[in-house]
Order: sequence, then C-alpha cells, then structure tokens
Amino acid sequence: MKKFNTQKDQVDKGFSAIYKNYEELNRLSWVDQYMRKCVYRHVEQFISPNSSILELNCGSGIDASYFAQQGNQVLATDIAQSSSAYVKQKKEELKLNNLTFQLLDFENILALQPQKFDYIFSNFGGFNCVSQPEDTFCKFKKLLQPNAVVSLCVLGRYYPWEWLYALKGDFNLAFRRFNKNGVIANVEGGRVQTFYYTPHQIKEKMGDEFQLLKVESLGFAFPSVNFQKVHQFKKLSKLLIYIDQKMHQWNIVPTNLGDYFIISFRFTG
Repeated sequence: MKKFNTQKDQVDKGFSAIYKNYEELNRLSWVDQYMRKCVYRHVEQFISPNSSILELNCGSGIDASYFAQQGNQVLATDIAQSSSAYVKQKKEELKLNNLTFQLLDFENILALQPQKFDYIFSNFGGFNCVSQPEDTFCKFKKLLQPNAVVSLCVLGRYYPWEWLYALKGDFNLAFRRFNKNGVIANVEGGRVQTFYYTPHQIKEKMGDEFQLLKVESLGFAFPSVNFQKVHQFKKLSKLLIYIDQKMHQWNIVPTNLGDYFIISFRFTG
C-alpha cells in the first residue's frame, strides 16, 4: 500500500479524490458558477485571442476546457494523477484538439522548456499549498513570452465570513488564516499544509520583473460553498451574490477581504 508522507503525496491523495466534488459544484452550485464567472471576467480583461496558456493546478479541467473552447492553445498541468482522466474526457467530449495535459508539479515546470507561453493561469488556491511560491514565480520568467500575463486566484488571509465561527467559540477555525506557518487542511483524507496570503505578499513574491495589473476580491459579500446552512436559504444566498455583483460594478469591494482574490501581472523582463 502506498504511503502518503510528503506534501506532494498528500496533495495528490486529497485532490485526486475531491475533483469529483468540484465537477458537481460546477454543475449544481450557483456560488461556484458565479465565482468562476468572476475569474473569467477578470482574465478576459488581459488575455489576447488565440493565446498559448499554461494552466497550473488545473484540477478536473473545468477552466482549461473553457479557455480552449475560446480558441486558445491550453496546456493543463496538475500534480494529482486523477486530473489526467478528467481532462482527457473533456478533450474527447468537446473535441478540443487545442487542449493537452501533463502531470506536473510546481517545482518541475521548467521541464516544459523550451516552450513559451502568453499566459500563466492558476485558479482556486493551488499556490496556497506552497510555502515559498516565490521559487515557482522565479521560474515563470523562463516560460513566458515578452509582455505575457500571469493570473493567480489565491485564498486570502482575511475572510470575514469565517470570523463568525468565533461566535460559536471555535476560534481556531475562525482565525486559522492568520497562522503564518500555515494550517493542516483535511482534503478528502489528505492532510494538506495550507498557507494563506495577502495580495501585497503575492506582489512582493512575484518580484520586480512583474508589473501589477489588477487585484479583485472573490467571495466578500457572500459565504463560500462550505457554508451549507446559509445556502439552504436560496433567496438569501442569491441576494448576497447580487450584492457582491453590484459592489464589483461600483468598484467598492476591498481587495484584501474575501475568500479568494485574483491578481494579475504583466511580465516585463
């Protein structure tokens, strides 16, 4: 029997098992659907037609297939072995010859050389499994075309909806994101070390050769899918999403508050 001792092993174990849940959320959860629309809207501000995209931590290929359907050439990568089957299925069902998959972790992305990309994309917290994301960011420089763009969706440090757990006396859960050394998250039985970042920290870790383009909060006015008791009240849930949508339109959402933030940079090196 395989032993899961390292962080890579735990990530592979946990996320290989949870991708089925991600597929269901994408089909059934209006919260998940709305958040993806927010991510796509952000990316589409910066992406050029027919771009070559490297997606890191592609999961079950939901985003990779979306961008491939828009006419982009997409290389989807992930550390979880189950990811391959999901991406292959989408490629075949949607007839996406411009979508490919490679089993790859962050540490070894330079194995992709001499390929160059117009866009690097990572959605929904892949870099929260990394204690020193700056090591990977440094490798981006060798994989990007001049003026290429990087967009990262990252779990933020300040999430007011989780603070409500303090009212129930669960201070560990309420303020877990403040732990600078990270916390252990149970991902379908995998014990994944998880780190939470602020937009300022990600900007610093990207380095001087990346120009900040934009930061947007995700999940400020409404709770995540984990707050199932709130989302049982459909009218309330949809009202909160509507409020969030309006706040984005009026540009009054604090960028450092929310479940996630998405941050984009232009490579100037």
